[in-house]
Amino acid sequence: FHTQFSKFDILVMPGLHGSEPEHWQSFWEFRYPEFQRVQQDDWESAELDIWAQRLISTARDRSRPVIVVAHSFGCLATIRATALAPDLIAGALLVAPADPARFGVASLLQKSTLSIPSLIVASTNDPFMSLVNAKHWANQWNSKMLTLTGAGHINVESGFRIWPGGLELLNSVCEKVADPKSDNWEY
Repeated sequence: FHTQFSKFDILVMPGLHGSEPEHWQSFWEFRYPEFQRVQQDDWESAELDIWAQRLISTARDRSRPVIVVAHSFGCLATIRATALAPDLIAGALLVAPADPARFGVASLLQKSTLSIPSLIVASTNDPFMSLVNAKHWANQWNSKMLTLTGAGHINVESGFRIWPGGLELLNSVCEKVADPKSDNWEY
């Protein structure tokens, strides 16, 4: 039912520690053959440029337009990758981005403005990014933003496993990439 996915290579960019098998990102990878995880050498070390470069090298190997599905610190690495390699990534779903200040990387991201369709999904009670800060960064990055009430960090701990609503959001990003002139974001 997500016909847009087959038109793209979808790269899954987890946050710190990777995404465990019960995480919605892992479930999506198993369900859809066009989804591929961006692997990191060290999932425990938040090295923004190393993670961004790994995303860039993985995206360069793709033959179709790349959509990134990022979570937490993976969102920050995605933003950084788009600054380092413009025109490589076609769109992004950025779920529960980590606060750049927590990792001392705000200065690397404060001048970044995305020129691609992007949607930030934030939560009213995310322990890793306040809603005020999420709104600030969404504006800074020129991203659309959707706020979920009481969704925590939008991970397994907060009850997000299969997350079919997230697939709908990803489909919306894909549709926006496929038709960039459309002024209508449906999510």
